[in-house]
Amino acid sequence: MTSSTDIYNNTTKTAYVPAAGSLPVKTVVTNPIGHTETTELDPARGLALAKEDTTSAASAGVRRARAAW
Repeated sequence: MTSSTDIYNNTTKTAYVPAAGSLPVKTVVTNPIGHTETTELDPARGLALAKEDTTSAASAGVRRARAAW
């Protein structure tokens, strides 16, 4: 796992699966407020096969809640 902290003490973390021993097949990036972006990789080419972003799902829920008011 790697992490980066900005001048406001906000930390973004990146985890690789597997963590060691071979090329990663998945990365999980977690932003300071806990939203994650998961990318599954083709280990032979290193290209993204699938991507899931929980930030978009959370934002969509907030937009729907605002629309109901």
